[in-house]
This record gives sequence, C-alpha cells and structure tokens, in this order.
Amino acid sequence: MIKFILVLKVCYAVAQFCGPGIESTITYDSFYDCGVAGYKYAGEIIASLPPEQVNQTQTFVKFYCFEKPKELTPSILEKGA
Repeated sequence: MIKFILVLKVCYAVAQFCGPGIESTITYDSFYDCGVAGYKYAGEIIASLPPEQVNQTQTFVKFYCFEKPKELTPSILEKGA
C-alpha cells in the first residue's frame, strides 16, 4: 500500500523566501488524508504566530504530500541477488 509523507514550509511573501521543509514523522494512508492534515497543520502554524508578524511579513504555509519510497524487504533483496 502506498503511504504519503507531509512536508510543510513556512514562507514570507514580503521577503520572497521559504524556510526549509519540515517533514512529518507521520505517514498517511492516502493523498486525501495527507492533504487534510496539511491544511490543518498550516492553519495551526499561522494561528500560533502573532497577527502583526503575519500581516507585516505576509506569512503563509506551503505543503506537499509525497509518496513514501517503498522500503526494501528481504524477499525483494533476495530476488535481486
């Protein structure tokens, strides 16, 4: 089954800059679940900042949902040998 990883970036429109990606330690069973979590956490991040700072820097949060690479299992490794 495909799993998805959420990566969030805090960005500042005024400076035209985004910080480094913050990768979630949680994996999601679907792109949908990852997307819903992305919007939830993005909202929480903005809500945790002082409104003056958000207004002054025009802070926003970008997020991405990436497929988690498949982990190699012993059976896969044995077939390749």
